Amino acid sequence: MTEAYQQQHPEIPWSMIMGQRHVLAHDYGEIKHERIWLVATVHVPVLIEQLKGLVPPPPQESGG
Repeated sequence: MTEAYQQQHPEIPWSMIMGQRHVLAHDYGEIKHERIWLVATVHVPVLIEQLKGLVPPPPQESGG
């Protein structure tokens, strides 16, 4: 995502998402399983709802 896009959508916790990715990619030994469970069961469902409005609809088939 570009910085401009992120600024247009401040409701998305961009820095938290990037921070979590950093932990998963680089600090594997420091992962707290309880935190991952909380992210997966609480934060991701909220994020999905926030992102739904940003994803364009799929192209319509021409039905031919």
